[in-house]
Amino acid sequence: SRPPASAPAPPPPPPPPPPPSTSRARRRLGRGFAAVLFASRARVANGDDWGPLPAVCDAACSTGELPTASTTQVDFATGYSNNQDYTGTIPTQYGLLSQVTLMNFHSNNAITGTLPSELGLLTAMSTGNPDGDYRGFIRETTIGGTIPTELGHWVNMQSVLCMAYTEIAGPIPSQLGNMANMGSRFLLDFASLSSTIPTQLGKLKKMTYRFQLGSSQLTGAVPSELGALTGVTSNFELYSNRLCNDVPTEVQALSSGVNNAWQVTTGNDFGTLCCEALQTHYSCSPTAMPSATPVPTRSPATIAPTMTLAPTSVPTTPVPTTPVPTPVPTPAPTPIPTTSVPTPVPTTSSVPTPVPTTSSVPTPVP
Repeated sequence: SRPPASAPAPPPPPPPPPPPSTSRARRRLGRGFAAVLFASRARVANGDDWGPLPAVCDAACSTGELPTASTTQVDFATGYSNNQDYTGTIPTQYGLLSQVTLMNFHSNNAITGTLPSELGLLTAMSTGNPDGDYRGFIRETTIGGTIPTELGHWVNMQSVLCMAYTEIAGPIPSQLGNMANMGSRFLLDFASLSSTIPTQLGKLKKMTYRFQLGSSQLTGAVPSELGALTGVTSNFELYSNRLCNDVPTEVQALSSGVNNAWQVTTGNDFGTLCCEALQTHYSCSPTAMPSATPVPTRSPATIAPTMTLAPTSVPTTPVPTTPVPTPVPTPAPTPIPTTSVPTPVPTTSSVPTPVPTTSSVPTPVP
């Protein structure tokens, strides 16, 4: 008997696929596993895509380079730190970083979206740049939207509130006037801000240089309250907006103390009434408002009857006063001539009447 045929040998396994390129693997890790990357303290060479901005690390993960509750600086600017080219939006969880004093995303054009209102919880914020340079916070990014009013809680902010060269639009929140400790680099220029200048910015009395609101779309009159920024010695800039009316004397007086870059009137409509320069925003016919005030004059007319209730008592008294003076003089003169003056005069003349009767001497003479 023949021995049983042996089973055919299995085919050899296919060769493993070639490993992906190092740069491709790094990009894949950066995009999908940013938290794992940072938890293991893995580093990616400068210039590669780091993926989305890391969220806040919770208590269960290794700190690595993720922001934690004890983080004091969030510096993801290109050209600073490690040239970390992150993408995406700023996580709202950054509002939990209560110890942060510095936040910087300068020149990172890959960061998009808006400024989360939760950043207003970072009340320890003091600067937007670790080196004190004016280039900091969100300067030269594609961040847009409006400025959150909650940033008015940054009462400890001292320098580099820079939103220049961004897509920030809308009004300047009046709450930014609460940053009373701001000393330099209040930079909202080269944006698309389209409101009037809040009078509350006059409370930034510690400003010494770089108060810059130029090259935007600000409208209306310059508030005289800005004249309180008497400590500014350099870069007081309001140029290239749509400001009108006249420069307040309080603001113009600052020019004598600004030694460099007093740029206010250029590119504005000073000397022209706002209602003429910005007819779509203001009206030059306040007379139309008084002409509409005849309608309110009717409301005073309705008030007048309520007021005439008091005068009605006055006219009612003058109406009886016309007969009242008549009885007053009639009893007064009547008793005066009859009782006192004429009556006693004839009665006293009765004394001369008996005098001729006693002198009967003239009677017998005829």
